[in-house]
Amino acid sequence: MTGDLFYGMTDIQMPVITAGEVGAVLVGTGLLLGSAYLFKQWVKLRDVRLAAKAEKTRKDMRLQQAMGSRQDRLREILTEIIDDGILDAEMAGKISEQEMKKLLKEMSEKLDLPELVPTKTRSKIVKQEIKARRAKGFYKTCSPIPGPKPGEATPSVVKTFVNKYWRGKTVTP
Repeated sequence: MTGDLFYGMTDIQMPVITAGEVGAVLVGTGLLLGSAYLFKQWVKLRDVRLAAKAEKTRKDMRLQQAMGSRQDRLREILTEIIDDGILDAEMAGKISEQEMKKLLKEMSEKLDLPELVPTKTRSKIVKQEIKARRAKGFYKTCSPIPGPKPGEATPSVVKTFVNKYWRGKTVTP
């Protein structure tokens, strides 16, 4: 017995696997694989739906851009028609230059077409708007930085205490 390699292992019994246990393992594996397959299909379907939604959103954006550019073109055409008509009347001598500017200003205010206002007048309007906003307190001013400006005042030299590590050196505040 001393030379026996498998001494004491004769009492070990091999487990018996029944058909029910094998079936349960196979059913569990099948459920796991089936769930993974269904999840993959769901992800693909979701991606297709998201892509369709993105395409619809792109089409809506293109439509909005087209409508916006159409409105801009209509405003430009209306501006040109009014500007040309008033300029033709001024060239024909029916109205003076001051009346022309006044008409252009009134038409730009009533029809909300700032392009009709001459450029010099436009800059005056912007300046007036800025002044009005400043008067209302729209633009906040910064408070001045406390203390003297750099180079105006020199700091005074202060004598410090003397100890064995720091021997009478001066410090500027």
